Amino acid sequence: MEVYLMQHAEALPEQEDPERSLSPKGEKDATQAGKALARLSINFSRIITSPKKRAIQTAKCVAREVNFPEERIEIFPGLEPLASPEELASQLAQMDLAGPTLLVGHLPSLGDLVSYLMASTGKLSFRMAGIGCMEVQEWKRGGANMLWYLAPEHLALIAKTETE
Repeated sequence: MEVYLMQHAEALPEQEDPERSLSPKGEKDATQAGKALARLSINFSRIITSPKKRAIQTAKCVAREVNFPEERIEIFPGLEPLASPEELASQLAQMDLAGPTLLVGHLPSLGDLVSYLMASTGKLSFRMAGIGCMEVQEWKRGGANMLWYLAPEHLALIAKTETE
């Protein structure tokens, strides 16, 4: 199964907004990521997000661009920032993730999950609004391969239209 992992886009500082909504740059980056995925003809059967506002807003920006109904976005507490990779993998294994699925979450949990599934001691350095794609055979240590990762600037290039 293909699982896409995305760190939420840039959020406002906690002092400015205690709920940490997306900043204007974050909204732009998340929208560009969605446009890039649409141009790459990537469609999701599920979009699952952390309950944090910045992650939900990121998921909604992407959903709009890939024509995924926002009301079908699923909130999943297991994608919290400090989730353990073993516990997160175990919870995801219980879900029906047969089709391409986008997980929108946080660091360090996304990077830890990738490292765990790839049986790696190194860490994948996710960037805000960047997207990676893994092929998951099993939700256990060593059960997946990273297929690709696109940083926000790569997604912006893909999303750019010929009129821009």
